[in-house]
Amino acid sequence: MDKFCIMPGVWDPDFIGETQHSTATHVVDPSLSALDKLNILRRNISIFKTENNGNSHVTVIWSASVERNSEREFETSEEILAAIKANDTEVVKGRIAFCVFNVQEKSWI
Repeated sequence: MDKFCIMPGVWDPDFIGETQHSTATHVVDPSLSALDKLNILRRNISIFKTENNGNSHVTVIWSASVERNSEREFETSEEILAAIKANDTEVVKGRIAFCVFNVQEKSWI
């Protein structure tokens, strides 16, 4: 794994304990819209696949374990995507963002 670069993740201070704020240093610009953040994550995976001849899938290792749960519940993928496009602040948090882009990019988390 040493040969692979670490890609920035999605971080939101509302979802992370205050004691963790100073350590959140490798993140996508938090001022971007939810859709922009999702597109950056998808682009990074696509670039990684291309650079590493990945024709099948990518396994994403996501190590954030201190974020709170989202207060929203979604019944369908359309609801999640609509919330992302509407820049819903409860949606593109680490856990949800990583799940959505992994499904879209046929990756594993």
